[in-house]
Amino acid sequence: MSSPQAGRIYLDFGCHMDVSADITDADVVMVCHPCPVNGVIKSVYICADVLPGAGTFDLQNGSNADVAIVTQEDLTALTANVGHACTLGANINVKSTQMLRAVWTFTTITSGEGFGCIVEIEPTVQ
Repeated sequence: MSSPQAGRIYLDFGCHMDVSADITDADVVMVCHPCPVNGVIKSVYICADVLPGAGTFDLQNGSNADVAIVTQEDLTALTANVGHACTLGANINVKSTQMLRAVWTFTTITSGEGFGCIVEIEPTVQ
């Protein structure tokens, strides 16, 4: 008999910007959310409409000494308009009210407005 599972929760850590007005080279954009449940991160997907010249993505547990949840991703290695599964790190257990933080670092950016991130969490069943 399989163990009970709760429905999965999806958090959106994407950011939308007007590159000409909102962001320039060497900017860092952070998108934060409190974690709504105790659980385990099952997957993290990112995407971009136009790739930056250079940049990285990190997902961190900001409530736990900035522990990385995923291996840092090179944004230039993505395919434009296609989702990319991030490599999960060892620290994928999360607790309710912990802050989760997506960090988009744009070393060189010339165009593009949309950078998406979806985090899938499987709640812990008590």
